[in-house]
Amino acid sequence: MGLAERYRLIDRLGKRLIDKSLVGFGPLRRELVQGSSLRLAINISPSQPLHDGFGSWLLQQLSESMGLTLVAEGEEDERTRDRLVQAGVRCFQGYLYARPTSPAELIAKARTTAPRREEPCP
Repeated sequence: MGLAERYRLIDRLGKRLIDKSLVGFGPLRRELVQGSSLRLAINISPSQPLHDGFGSWLLQQLSESMGLTLVAEGEEDERTRDRLVQAGVRCFQGYLYARPTSPAELIAKARTTAPRREEPCP
């Protein structure tokens, strides 16, 4: 992907790879029994969300057309998050919210903080 970014081909190449992934995933998802935990994760370049219309396009493709929830991973700054929110993304994870944590740190933190009442992503 580094060369594609360098030569400014990442938007077109990335969209094509996402399309191919979804085309292959769709039939597999339909064939499995209902309630299966099969998930598809697609890594995108950090620059892709910055292209105009990318977020809307992606939402229309991995969530609306297949009835899936889109989670933006690797959110590191508010600018990227804000652009994704404008495109309709509602679920996020990344350094903007929390750094990777060991199990021991999670347990210690859970013991010292009140439970958070948040509505989970659908």
